[in-house]
Formats: sequence, structure tokens, C-alpha cells
Amino acid sequence: MTARQGWIFVLSLTSVRRVGQGGYVQGVTDFSEGGLDGAPLTATETDGLLGRPLLADRPLETYLRAAEQPQFCLRNHRHGVVVRGARTYRPNRWYAGLALLTDCRILFAVGRSDGDRTISIRLSDVRDISVENRLLGETLLVETTDTTYCFPCGGNLDPVRERASRLTETWWRAEAHLDRGRRMLDRLEERIGKGDGSGTLSLIDTVEDELDAAREMMDPLSGGAAVLGEEITTVRNDLTALRRQAHAARGDHLFERAKRRWDDRELETAFDDIEAAADAYSRAMEVDAEKPPDEELIQRRDTVLADRRRLASSPLEAAEFAREVAATTTDPEAAIRWWRTAVTRYETVY
Repeated sequence: MTARQGWIFVLSLTSVRRVGQGGYVQGVTDFSEGGLDGAPLTATETDGLLGRPLLADRPLETYLRAAEQPQFCLRNHRHGVVVRGARTYRPNRWYAGLALLTDCRILFAVGRSDGDRTISIRLSDVRDISVENRLLGETLLVETTDTTYCFPCGGNLDPVRERASRLTETWWRAEAHLDRGRRMLDRLEERIGKGDGSGTLSLIDTVEDELDAAREMMDPLSGGAAVLGEEITTVRNDLTALRRQAHAARGDHLFERAKRRWDDRELETAFDDIEAAADAYSRAMEVDAEKPPDEELIQRRDTVLADRRRLASSPLEAAEFAREVAATTTDPEAAIRWWRTAVTRYETVY
């Protein structure tokens, strides 16, 4: 065996070596096959005849966020990661280039003696993932709206591409629900700002549905649920504040309409609106938010309840007035008209 053949033999042995339980084959670690002990995620250097460090600063696992779940880890020794149209990040000396697919993102890490370089790409920002076949291996292509990241690797990258594609599709759909929820929240805030309380509660329900759908899609991904869950919680907090304002705005809207109907002698519908307005103010106070303050809502509700009492007695007072006028009117025709009015008003009271 020649010296060159010997080196090729050694490289062949190390390229197919499995590290721990992580399933490292040909530069690809599939974490679904078992634990992480000794895998590129936790190791600071490889073992075997050509042992070499991976990253200069710290192990790859220290970059993981809470609940973030690794899916695949890819490794190369010379190429690092290429950012098309920008620059190439190559490992120097004996360090390595790593690409980590998790349930949240794709993380590129390149070991360098002057400090590791890292690039983090959120899965919702990935537009396409493909594999390019090369003479000496394959290259994972990660395309975003801005650029394409290329990571050469000697292993079979089809399983990586397939899982990454499924994850990105889940993220796209969840983000779409969240984005629709945000847009509806803006519409709700605009409507409340204009003092329009109509239709606000149905908008709130729609926002809730969109947030629930986003969370449900992320539930199977512990890391994704944690990351997107924070954004969903932020939107929910904003929605809670607007929910209180929406109930208050609806109360104002109903009370104004009740006063117009009262003026038009539409007493029954006016009474219904006043009762609904008082209920809206009570519902607003049940929502745990600061604005409008409780004191202001109590004052509005007390005003509505006072008018409710006035309106409740108004039909009887009007009927009694018509009866008294009819009884004291000497003109028969006028008396008849007033008696008819009195009967109509008593029917209203009834």
C-alpha cells in the first residue's frame, strides 16, 4: 500500500465512524437515532486517528436555546459555509464547520482560532432547502429572501433536506396564522381608537382563533413552541388590553344609540341598548388590564343605570299624562285622540 493509499484508507475509516449514539455517518449526525453523548453537539473534538477540535470557543450545544431540539448536525473540515454574493466563512487550522438543524432554526458555526463565526437562520425565514450534488459530495443549499447559504458535506443530505422542508412548512403555516392575528389586532386597535365599538368583539374572537391555530401547529415542536410562544404571548397581552377597551367602546356605542332611540320614542329598543351598555361596562371591568381604569368604567355604568331607571318609568309617566289630558279635555274629538294615545302608551308599558 502506498502512502497516498494509506491516507485514503485512514480518511475512509474516519469519514464513516459513528460518534457515540448520535448516529454520525459521513459527516451527518441524525439525533433521532439516540442520545447526544459524544456527538458533535457536545464534543469539543473528534476521536480516532485524525482527531481534531470542532469549535474554538465552546461546544455547539451551548448555542441551543431552552427547549430547542436538534434534528441533524452536518460537518465539514475545509469548506465551512459559503454565503453567496457575500463571503465564505472557512475554519482555520484544525477546526471544523458545523451546520445544526433544530426545530427552530439552522445554525452555522465555523471554528476559528480568532473566534468562532456563527450564523443563525430562523426556519420561517427559509424560502427553500435543496441539495446540490458535487463530485466529492453534496452541498446543502439554504435559500432565504436575501441570499443562499451553501454548506458542503460528504454525507447523504436527502434526509436532512426532507426534515428541514417539513419543519419550515410548519413554521410558515404557524407564522401565517400569527401574522393574520397581528393584522387583525391592528384593525381592532384602529377601530377602537376611532370610538367605533361595533364588531370589535367578533374581531377579538378571530384574533384568538388565529393565535390558537399558531400555537397548536407549534405544539409538537418543543423549541418552536417556546420561541413562537413568546411572540404569541406578547400578542395575547396586547389583545387583553384591547379587549377591555373594546368592551368599554361597545358600551359607549350602545349608550349613544339608546339615547337616539329614546328621543325617537323607540323605548323598548332603547331599553335593550341601555341594559347591554351596562353589561358591556361590567365585562370591561372583568378584564385584567389598566385602561380604561375601574373608576372611569364604574362612573359610565352608573350613568347608564341612572338613565335606565328614568327610561323604565318614562312610559308609565307618559301614559298617565295622556290619561289625565284625555280626562280633562272638553272637546270630544281631542279627548278621543288622547284616549287612544293613552291606550297606546299603556300597551307600551305592558
